[in-house]
Amino acid sequence: MKKYVAIAILLVMTLGFYSCHNEDPLLKAARENALKQDTYGVFDGEKAIFAYDDDKHQLAYNTSSYMCRFQNDAASKVIQMNLDDFPEKGATRKLTLKTRGLPSIGKSCNVEVLKISPEESKVWLLDHESLMSFIMYYEFY
Repeated sequence: MKKYVAIAILLVMTLGFYSCHNEDPLLKAARENALKQDTYGVFDGEKAIFAYDDDKHQLAYNTSSYMCRFQNDAASKVIQMNLDDFPEKGATRKLTLKTRGLPSIGKSCNVEVLKISPEESKVWLLDHESLMSFIMYYEFY
């Protein structure tokens, strides 16, 4: 009898282990797409909703409030991103968005911090719900 109980426990533990390690394929693809992006902005998969262009856009930031803002010269397209706390790789943060002239971007979401690059002043973020990714400017000191 003890032998069957031990086998049953082992089977349950094995199934639990494998179910925890099977990542949703859509989430996995979204992570890969996000990490492929090299420019600041907002992306839906591989499609740029807003991609920063140094010749066409302005950049403002406030490191102490975890904020960056991109806008075109006419201020007809604006996106401001605010994190609720310091971006640490692997952490989940609340991202609040303020936009103008950019449809299909929500007001706030919880994002996973995928990658940080102090050398490039970039933070890669992913919203697990919408699968949108955000590449944010951040000055690391």
